[in-house]
Amino acid sequence: MVSGVNFNLPVGATSTVVEVAEKAVAVNTEQPRVQGVLNREQIENLPVDG
Repeated sequence: MVSGVNFNLPVGATSTVVEVAEKAVAVNTEQPRVQGVLNREQIENLPVDG
């Protein structure tokens, strides 16, 4: 999934350096394991569509 963000940057001095870095989220599809457990309160507070 690729997402994009549009924004305007003001023109800066010639000594201005802007560094942008992107880091992908790693998903382990090889070893399906439970990484955490939700308690009752967390489940009840999950957003529901409709």
